[in-house]
Amino acid sequence: MLGMRILGVVAVGAAALLLSGCGAGGLRISDDVPAERTPYTGPLVATPSAADRRTPWEWPGAAGRVVSCSSAPRGQTVVGRNDEGAVAADPQAAIEVKRGEGLFLSSPTDALVRERDDGDRVLFTTSYDGVARQAIIVRDGPSGPGTGAKDGHGWYVESFATCDLADFPESVSRARGVQVWTDADGTRVPTSTVVSADGPAHCAWQSMTFLTLGDGTKDPVSYVARPLQELGEYFDRPYREHVRVPSDARDTGWRREGRRIWIAADGRSAYVGAEDDAAAWPRPARPLGCA
Repeated sequence: MLGMRILGVVAVGAAALLLSGCGAGGLRISDDVPAERTPYTGPLVATPSAADRRTPWEWPGAAGRVVSCSSAPRGQTVVGRNDEGAVAADPQAAIEVKRGEGLFLSSPTDALVRERDDGDRVLFTTSYDGVARQAIIVRDGPSGPGTGAKDGHGWYVESFATCDLADFPESVSRARGVQVWTDADGTRVPTSTVVSADGPAHCAWQSMTFLTLGDGTKDPVSYVARPLQELGEYFDRPYREHVRVPSDARDTGWRREGRRIWIAADGRSAYVGAEDDAAAWPRPARPLGCA
């Protein structure tokens, strides 16, 4: 998943580095809705706008109405007849099929609860403290040739929505190898804004840590701790430890386990740690990638 440019896709750190391990374990589905969860009673189908019809793989559809997130949920929807993925004989099998097709590369957890069954549509959720953070709607609906639907119908994932990993407990993000930061008030900050994670194992980059910052208006920016010696040509300044944060560096306000983040005035380094004892993480001077 990371055979890519790091400046462009470690930025997906929130989606690539972060969630690359998802789907590796077995799917866990329970029929016991948590006592603190009030089951969703709204519609399990949504009418797409013209834009949503053009980009259904970026629209969470009805599942997006089920979840409650601090930032916009990610998701996908099949609009109308299912002509893309394979169908299955039952709802749970449909989720397993979609896992095999890669849907859950962006799913923080494989633990689901069967929350509601409307006959031709079944809702599965993942909730914490009564709040749904992930939702999957599976439909027994019309499916085209090539999907395995012998009678023109079959079970498939119709819509899927998940909140940013910051809306999940620390135990979930930690299990995914993702470091979620907080603001000065202790609120977890969306990984689309700031996230850090160790480098990908398939590149043997686990000893490096990538810090990725984004604001949604331009390509995210990454900084690297402990760059490997053989990657030295990609950096025009060294990684340094135990340095004082320059007075003109910008304090982002983000914190994690006693550390803070500052950005150098020229944007070419991030300072991570304490004001009088930080590590200077360089920004790659040119696109950094691995096969």
